Amino acid sequence: MKYMQYFPHDVETRHVTGIMKLIEEEGASGYGFYWVLLEYLRMQDGYIGYVSALQTLGRQIKVRLPRATRVLYDYGLFVIEGERFYSPMLMEGMAPLEEKRASKKS
Repeated sequence: MKYMQYFPHDVETRHVTGIMKLIEEEGASGYGFYWVLLEYLRMQDGYIGYVSALQTLGRQIKVRLPRATRVLYDYGLFVIEGERFYSPMLMEGMAPLEEKRASKKS
């Protein structure tokens, strides 16, 4: 593996308004699926993923498509652009690592 595959996990994440609503309405499985989506995005080029991956990702942890779709669309946690989506919070969290990598290349 060329780079360590990680991303920062802010311990205050569950206190973000959209996450609090997600947990209240979708429970632990919805919150877990949120983290599955972040893990998926972390592994994608530019941290941008495809909506078409929802069903496969949901099957991996036994979250049905309607719940997976709600997690992606209903809580304001992701930006959806056509068939692609990303997490502004993940991109913000990954910025220091990207800057560090860029400075090593110079």
